[in-house]
Amino acid sequence: MGVDGKFLSLVRSMYSEVKLCVKHLGSLSDFFSSDIGLFQGEITSPIMFSLFLNDIGLHLQENIDVAIDIDQIAVYLLLFADDAVLISETREGLQKSLNSLYEYSCKWKLTMLKRLKSWCSERVEG
Repeated sequence: MGVDGKFLSLVRSMYSEVKLCVKHLGSLSDFFSSDIGLFQGEITSPIMFSLFLNDIGLHLQENIDVAIDIDQIAVYLLLFADDAVLISETREGLQKSLNSLYEYSCKWKLTMLKRLKSWCSERVEG
């Protein structure tokens, strides 16, 4: 992405050695370490999430050819907040998009997307 210098150092320091706890019914759990996700409510989180989503869109655009045409606009992905919808006219096209998303998740070590691939594949193929 071309991010370096002070900004990269700042982000790294924000997310190194993160300790979290869970609040349930007014009680706090013990603190535990976490090395995944973004901070909820942190001012930089929406920006970093948007950069991540933009990258997924670019990856899909470069690696699939299964979009549907709506008024001469190719649509293969819909994004809103933290939701995403893959679009294709065929099961094979949807599977191709899902496989591409899976490859992306492997490249960036996104375990949530790996589990999603398995869950969706069962439904697309069945």
